[in-house]
Amino acid sequence: MAGEKITVEFKDGKKITKYPGGKVSEQTQEDLERYKDFLTRERQRIDRHISLIDDDLSQITASKKAK
Repeated sequence: MAGEKITVEFKDGKKITKYPGGKVSEQTQEDLERYKDFLTRERQRIDRHISLIDDDLSQITASKKAK
């Protein structure tokens, strides 16, 4: 079992991943595109939050200098 590896192949328009122990996972192009869209939305959400935190940090820094 320790020497077994995960294998990936592309066939019949799918990505097929085979895991040690016999588990097989299949993903279509549509599945991957949908997941990519989800991750892109998450990245945009995270970027918005980082921007808000940067604004807060700059205001904190400015308030310290004003003293």
